[in-house]
Amino acid sequence: MLSIDPSKLKFRMYDPLVDNLLNLDLTQTDGSDPLLVEEYVKNHILKDIENSSIKAYVVTYEENAIAFFTLSMSVICSKSLLKGNDEDDDKLKKFVFPALLMGKIGIDKKYRCFGIGRYICLFCMGLAQKTNEKMACAFFIFRTTKSLAEKIYGPKYCFRWKDTPNKIVWAYRKIL
Repeated sequence: MLSIDPSKLKFRMYDPLVDNLLNLDLTQTDGSDPLLVEEYVKNHILKDIENSSIKAYVVTYEENAIAFFTLSMSVICSKSLLKGNDEDDDKLKKFVFPALLMGKIGIDKKYRCFGIGRYICLFCMGLAQKTNEKMACAFFIFRTTKSLAEKIYGPKYCFRWKDTPNKIVWAYRKIL
């Protein structure tokens, strides 16, 4: 069985001339792509980098690209955070909070279930904390499947999400 030595994981800015993300298998186990990660790599990442709308990072293991993720500054509306239908909630729904958005994350199928996502989230949380020292950044946010939020991000990494009937949810964590 494959094992990962975390000290060999390296994070750096994505360089399309060096890193071939098309070699990664970013689909789900069943071959689906519910978060459109594979489609994004094939059709959009280069345009988003060129437009400076995102910063893309690559994670390498022993010099091989095994994952990528994109970051940008965004906001999260308080209505996405509120759970009830309290009258006070109506007053709060108008607030927005600055957030570091992980727009896309993709981990090659061969490297899943080894904590790579956890290291990516830790990297992003650290970057969000550094950002918060210089300018406002109240949350780290990303979209994920509801099942991953329930099974992994919530219980293991203390992320929250608003329960919805949708399969895709916003996961978020307050920056301290």
